[in-house]
Amino acid sequence: MKTYMKKCMAALLVVMLMVTSFTACSSKDEGSKEPGSSGPVTDQQNPADGEGNETDGDDQTPDDDDKDEDEDQDKEDDNEKDEDKTDKQEKNDKTSSSSKDTSSSSTSKPAGSSSSKPADKPSSDKKDDKKDDDKKEEAKAPKGTPAEIIDKIYEKKSVDLSLGTMDVDLSNSDMVKAVTGLSSADKIKSAAYSESLMGSQAYSLVVVRVKDSKDAESVASSMLEGIDPRKWICVEADDVRVAAKDDVVVLFMVDSQFISGKDIIKAFKSLCGGSLDVSMKR
Repeated sequence: MKTYMKKCMAALLVVMLMVTSFTACSSKDEGSKEPGSSGPVTDQQNPADGEGNETDGDDQTPDDDDKDEDEDQDKEDDNEKDEDKTDKQEKNDKTSSSSKDTSSSSTSKPAGSSSSKPADKPSSDKKDDKKDDDKKEEAKAPKGTPAEIIDKIYEKKSVDLSLGTMDVDLSNSDMVKAVTGLSSADKIKSAAYSESLMGSQAYSLVVVRVKDSKDAESVASSMLEGIDPRKWICVEADDVRVAAKDDVVVLFMVDSQFISGKDIIKAFKSLCGGSLDVSMKR
């Protein structure tokens, strides 16, 4: 009987707890509703809270401000770098263009210069031509008789020998042959020779003036071939030369121990103004 009573009490307690819990839940649900309102109640926005929310939405935090400033600074740096690059490029372009202008001006300057040396060259050439013309006018055979020309040659080049000068008798073919080496005097106007007064010295200087200067070269060649360098029998000339200018022909042969034939021909060339029409050596 006691056991039954305990069970009943326990069951009653359980029922009371359940009822109490249910009642508490119902009172909470009713408390959440406004009096006289049958529908659900929506939360109203607090004006103060709304203004705060709006203010919060418009204002940025310090971190956001720092980020924006950093971005602006980066943009400014990029812009400055671009401007620097542009300035450098413009300077380089100006430098290259100025260097090109300088090189082109330096290249074109000689062509446009009126005082350059090539412009003066023609005048110097004219002077040289004039000098050559003067030389040609001065380069003439010496005047005078063959004997006088011999004396003039000795004035230019003295010879340390006992010499005598004589005219050639053109009517004597043997004398003409022995002195000039020519077999005929038909082309000769006059002639003279200078030889040693001692027969043992091989020395002979002959000057011939021909009738026509056109025959001077042929007469000189005939004299060089026809003369006998051993005509003294006991001595012989080892240096035999001829030269001619205009109508004057010179034959010189000598034993080279006394003098060089080149020196006598050089003296005759000097008398002719430094120019000869013919110069040959045997």
